[in-house]
Amino acid sequence: MLAPGFARADLERLLKKYPEESLMIVGHEPDFTEVISELTGATLKLSKAGTALVDLNRSWRNGRLLWLIPPKVAMA
Repeated sequence: MLAPGFARADLERLLKKYPEESLMIVGHEPDFTEVISELTGATLKLSKAGTALVDLNRSWRNGRLLWLIPPKVAMA
């Protein structure tokens, strides 16, 4: 899990350190909402225990929000 204060620059460092095709990241709000919004241009609010899938381009400069699952749906 990432510490509070996670920002886009931290994501870029993390992706360079772990260049795998897929990477799952767990962290805190409002940091994740802000980073996802910066990358995708989406207006969203990631709920506590929510899940998002973002497809990033290889430059890590932008991406697409593929889905956003609120905790109520995940628990169903």
